[in-house]
Amino acid sequence: MPTCEVCQQPANQICGGCKLVYYCSRPHQKLGWREGHKFKCCAFKIQYSDTLGRHMVATRDIQQGEMILREKPAIIGPRISCPTICLSCGKNLDPPEVNSKWDYYKCSKCNWPMCGPECEAADVHKPECKAMTDRKYKCDIKYQGPNKIQAAYCVISPLRVLLMSTSNPLQYENIMNLESHLEDRINTPLYTVLKANLVTFIVQVLGLPFDEETILKVASIFDTNAFDVRSPDGSTRLRAIYLTASMMDHSCKANTRHIFIGEDYHMAIIATVPISKGDLITTMYTQSLWGTLDRRKHLQTNKYFDCECDRCKDPTEFGTYLGNIYCSVCNSAFAPNVESRGAMLLSTNPLDETAPWKCEKCEHCILSKQMVWGNNALKQDLQRLNKTDPNQFEEFIEKYSQTLHPSNHLVVQAKLALVQIYGNYKGYSLTANGQFYHYNILTRVIQGVPTSIAHYPIMAQLLLDAWGTQEYVQHCAGTILTSRHVLSAAHCFQYNANTGRNYTMPKYWKIRVGSTYRTGGGVLHNIKTIIPHKDFDKFFYTNDIAIVVVAKQFSFNSNTSDHSLETPGKPQRQTDGPQPDQLQHTILYTIDQKICAMRYNTIGAVIQDSMMCAGRVDGGGPDGCFGDSGGPLLYKGLVVGIVSFGYSCGHRYYPGVYTKVSHYTNWILRTVGSNK
Repeated sequence: MPTCEVCQQPANQICGGCKLVYYCSRPHQKLGWREGHKFKCCAFKIQYSDTLGRHMVATRDIQQGEMILREKPAIIGPRISCPTICLSCGKNLDPPEVNSKWDYYKCSKCNWPMCGPECEAADVHKPECKAMTDRKYKCDIKYQGPNKIQAAYCVISPLRVLLMSTSNPLQYENIMNLESHLEDRINTPLYTVLKANLVTFIVQVLGLPFDEETILKVASIFDTNAFDVRSPDGSTRLRAIYLTASMMDHSCKANTRHIFIGEDYHMAIIATVPISKGDLITTMYTQSLWGTLDRRKHLQTNKYFDCECDRCKDPTEFGTYLGNIYCSVCNSAFAPNVESRGAMLLSTNPLDETAPWKCEKCEHCILSKQMVWGNNALKQDLQRLNKTDPNQFEEFIEKYSQTLHPSNHLVVQAKLALVQIYGNYKGYSLTANGQFYHYNILTRVIQGVPTSIAHYPIMAQLLLDAWGTQEYVQHCAGTILTSRHVLSAAHCFQYNANTGRNYTMPKYWKIRVGSTYRTGGGVLHNIKTIIPHKDFDKFFYTNDIAIVVVAKQFSFNSNTSDHSLETPGKPQRQTDGPQPDQLQHTILYTIDQKICAMRYNTIGAVIQDSMMCAGRVDGGGPDGCFGDSGGPLLYKGLVVGIVSFGYSCGHRYYPGVYTKVSHYTNWILRTVGSNK
């Protein structure tokens, strides 16, 4: 829960100006204003011009890294077409179990696929469910494979806005006042389809009193203003409208970035560079890694304007040459001038798509249509590649190495795909035993020394069957609390887009207790229930704590015991390489919270009071690393921390970050007591 800016007590009254700070009462809001908040509140204002329309302007100097705005979505819903998702929370649904007759859990009233009863009862689903059940409509989506794209979801987001006309008229009016560009879209192929499907569904199937123009205007408002919303773990992809954030103007050299916070997807707008008073506050409506040809075409086709920003005007795109290719003459094996090797073709006028492209060192030219054709052909070649096969992307880079230089946008996209494949797909793991790891979970003890389970009988190993092969390998660790409960980290148990599995489900896990070794020994237990903290934030790793309930009680002995500043775990003396098999431990030092927060702020991480930092900041050394997330940080035999996250194993500048157990004592007692 947010805390008061003045007294640090729980608070629920947000500042109406900046929407960034909270107060517990009106007197404390006045006190906070007098003590300096008035100089920091609301760093922008909305202005209007004939050229830009409504846009956002800085009202004071804004520092790099400063949060400019935090805003909840006015409306959020599925994309126009997507794989089968839960209609309430938006998560991609796991393939159905065999014993479920190969179908998803369905809402008992409208028959739309859901995660389960909790999502069926969610407030976001109630209005649309009533509208459909009143007309006895039943959704007919059935399981047709994990990658089947469902066009039926195109009706949901517009329907949610239309239903707000009676449930929340003010918000409905605010949304309808946004730019739509309907007159430009109305005769496009997509809107011809929407006339047949969306309008028919709203008017004829549901019998709602809206005309065709209003319905299509809502769809067009989404296409013009909606943000692509993605969860950090990749399990959810939706679109949402943020009324204030939608006022930001576009620039291909945007001075902000945005992130999504929490399960309700609040958007935080963060300055990426210093912004001076009076400057436009900008975002990017297209993809930053696209070349100028693709960016400008996308903006013309989807946003209905021609971008003339500094980046689009520069034929080299600020020296990145992102959209350029090698000159075939200067880079030929028979080129007379060796010094011309590496020369690029540049557009003679980047703002004119018909302008020819000329070599920067010789007189060789090609027509613009040749450049466009070649760019499109290579894009299609790239899009056809198997997203799980690194060999295909490596071959693409090699195949076109004489045409595309290393920083060409197509090569960069291929390299980005390789980064996502390496270590995340079966057969291409970063570890010798093929174990799957989340890229930023740093939990293998660095510079540890061997020990035995007899010294740490509270230790439990959480074994994951990441690929459904019944090969259980250590993914995380935990602390035995009682004969049925283990304390661990919430980030261990998340949906993973690469495997398509939801690791909050007990069937993917086993617990080993009483073993000194990672690969055997001890006793294996099945898991009954996994209970991550309901407010765990996948982006900031706040509330990174979970309780695991085993199916059968532990038998306590000298090697297995419950828990009434060492870090035991499965360690490694180097910052990379395979894990040792034997349990090890190391001595850590707690790090001043302000120093830790200052350092992590440089990479956009937030250190909160519910966290603590430990390690070394004088030259690296002992730390947590891969393989033991959720393991304990001990002080005089008491668990004071849970291994949570870090920047790099044993990094001299960024210490390890731990969940502070004392902050969650009541939650632990309550959760254990209600889940026997």
